[in-house]
Amino acid sequence: MESKTIQEDVDFFFVNEKDDLDLNTPLHVAILERNVPAMKILLASGADVNRKCNGITAMHVALFLGRFSAHQEASREMLEMLLAETPDLTAKDDGGRTALHVACEIGFDVQIIDQLVDCGGKNLVEIKDRTGMRPLHVASAHGHLAIVQRLLELGVDASAVTTLGNTPLHYALVGRNWSVAIVLAEQYRVTRNGEALAITNRRGRSAGEAAISQGIDIPERVAAVLEGRPCDVNETNGSHEVGCCDKKKTVVITHPLCMEHHTCTRIVRGHHTPYPPENVKRLEVLCDVLIGVLRSDRLLSMTSWCEDAPCRPS
Repeated sequence: MESKTIQEDVDFFFVNEKDDLDLNTPLHVAILERNVPAMKILLASGADVNRKCNGITAMHVALFLGRFSAHQEASREMLEMLLAETPDLTAKDDGGRTALHVACEIGFDVQIIDQLVDCGGKNLVEIKDRTGMRPLHVASAHGHLAIVQRLLELGVDASAVTTLGNTPLHYALVGRNWSVAIVLAEQYRVTRNGEALAITNRRGRSAGEAAISQGIDIPERVAAVLEGRPCDVNETNGSHEVGCCDKKKTVVITHPLCMEHHTCTRIVRGHHTPYPPENVKRLEVLCDVLIGVLRSDRLLSMTSWCEDAPCRPS
């Protein structure tokens, strides 16, 4: 009975109204708070899944939560709900990225990739962001082998280049994602007789040369396939698995008091200035325990947190 009352109350309000501070709609807030019951009510009341908050749709927000292991189950449930509303999956964020770009960055399982492509159409796999990166470039850069293999099965252009002239192989080698590099190199040999291996970027460097220029030692097993010798992709277990030294962690020093302060004045909507508004909640965006960018799984192995630092030197 209580749920029905809430539903009736929601109908009287503008469910797509944006707040003054962050331009969030109620749907964006429900997703950020992982409030699935509220999300269901909003969708039933006509919430627009394509309405943007600071350039991103509800789909983007739900996908971003997948960066955190603790929120991946909720992220998947919310994605299922949003996909049932047939969202516009060609919608881009400020960086020109679609939902598929984000899924390829985070490394969702292939089932999510298939659902996005099924709902958005096969052309979705070739959409470029502002730097010319397609979903395959993104998956290659982040070392998500299963996604790379699935995109290749879908017939993507494996040798497409970005605005800087980089192929997916450039990103795989520079990122030390050896298994991905092997799969891509073998694909190049099958589809273009290996010609794509010689594609150079705007600096005149092939994928291998780009990696070497950054001081990266390409393992023998990877070099073998680049040169046309056979190599078993299963011999290299994902990314950063051969010839890559562990790096020291970056220490992030913070204090609970930091979260109690704004780092700039509040944004005044409608007040025109020659400069873009700054994010009042920038520390929360970076350091929040639950959804801070620096807390994401991707950065977990690279950071060490000191959260009881003294306010001033003793």
